[in-house]
Amino acid sequence: MEDFKRYIGWASESDDNSESDDNTEPESQKRPIRIAVLDTGIYIDNRDEVLQGGESRIVKHRSFIGPEGQYIDSHGHGTHVVRLLLRFAPNAEMVVAKVSENKHFTTTRKNQILEALQWAGGTGDKECDADIIVMSFGLGRSNIPAISTAIDNLARKDKLIFAAASNGGGNGTRAYPASLDGVFAIHATNGSGEVPSSMNPPKWYGICNNFSTLGIAIDSQWMGKEVSISGTSFATPVAAAMAANFLEFTRYALTEPDDKPNHFHSHQHMGQLFCCLKDEVQGYEFIKPWQIGYWEKLSFGDEVDEGAVLRFARQQYNKVKDNLRYLITHGPDKAMRKRRSEQRQLAP
Repeated sequence: MEDFKRYIGWASESDDNSESDDNTEPESQKRPIRIAVLDTGIYIDNRDEVLQGGESRIVKHRSFIGPEGQYIDSHGHGTHVVRLLLRFAPNAEMVVAKVSENKHFTTTRKNQILEALQWAGGTGDKECDADIIVMSFGLGRSNIPAISTAIDNLARKDKLIFAAASNGGGNGTRAYPASLDGVFAIHATNGSGEVPSSMNPPKWYGICNNFSTLGIAIDSQWMGKEVSISGTSFATPVAAAMAANFLEFTRYALTEPDDKPNHFHSHQHMGQLFCCLKDEVQGYEFIKPWQIGYWEKLSFGDEVDEGAVLRFARQQYNKVKDNLRYLITHGPDKAMRKRRSEQRQLAP
């Protein structure tokens, strides 16, 4: 995902040369994907290249627990979440809602969280119209009806909502609001996809109901110091960044008259895409965006053969487009069977 911009750039250069002039993306597809983060705010440390370089993509910020302008993060949790999104979704815009002073979110803040949700997902002049909402926290086990209704309304409007599954371990359970239908509950893995039982809650029954991704020992920075962060809170923005990149890709690439570039904006259809990108690891669905046929891991050194990379990017770009169209048209079951068949053909 670090090379996403360069990949899209090379692919688009070849695409522009090979497609007709009439096959251009509509104006509505050109705007950046927007991600809203409800957390402890944001602190831009000028010593941090990721935050400094991505500051222009943080287009709105607001506090919901004090004066609107006091959105500065004094804890670090929210800054780590935003930093991961800036790093792994390099074209997306961010909006930041401060709903807590520390990582211990409580139900006493439910009114502020409700207001922040409406601000993040609303389409009014002073609202954000975010495509994705990230809630890297849990509010215990109990349902909060007003927040549940707000999340359900946002999901019905094709807002993708991601929440941390919880760090309670095997004796815990999935936290609220990750426990809601219409919310992606994200579990944390190490770099090999292994899920530590000391952190993640027990898996729930059902197919593609236990998504997981990298959330253990991720490098980050805080107050000028290198730190290592772990938790489902940090796996959540990694998964959200994957979704943002796919939404951007489909908006950019699926421009034929019969295409459906907004297909994966719904929870159901993004879930189907994640299912096509997962491997079963310890009963959890480990999301791998470089799965065969959907995404290749690109490595660019200091010296590269631009022509060779351009040809590879063009080939891969068209392959991803074709497979996404197949998934949209034929559904996840046939798409996964097709993927498994391709993997068997490539096996030694």
